[in-house]
Amino acid sequence: MLSKLFGGQTLAVLTAYTNQTLLLREKLHNAFGNQERIEVLNVHQAQGREWDWALFSVADTGNLEKNSPWLTDDGKPGNESLALLNTAFSRARRHLRFFVDAEFWEARMPGRLLEKIVHEFRPENRVPRG
Repeated sequence: MLSKLFGGQTLAVLTAYTNQTLLLREKLHNAFGNQERIEVLNVHQAQGREWDWALFSVADTGNLEKNSPWLTDDGKPGNESLALLNTAFSRARRHLRFFVDAEFWEARMPGRLLEKIVHEFRPENRVPRG
């Protein structure tokens, strides 16, 4: 099934947090079986590597206890989130997709990089090509 979707291209699912990596790896294995073509890693494990497709999952929503953005909030002094986000975004050779709670970032995290990206790429804000 996945080989049809990605046409033989390499795929990585990246996260900021180790526990999220473990959960996603388990869920993907349960859904699709053992897939050699899909790697599930945290961003630190992905350094120095590239894939045709990189899917970046941002778990930070502020909705759960202890789920306030940390590694993805570039507004915290001394935080290395911009380096983490740069590493995550630059792992894709051809296609980058990221999954984020857009409403949370727009409403509660103004001025942060992820909020700017969410705003810029909302369908109603896109400039038509051509």
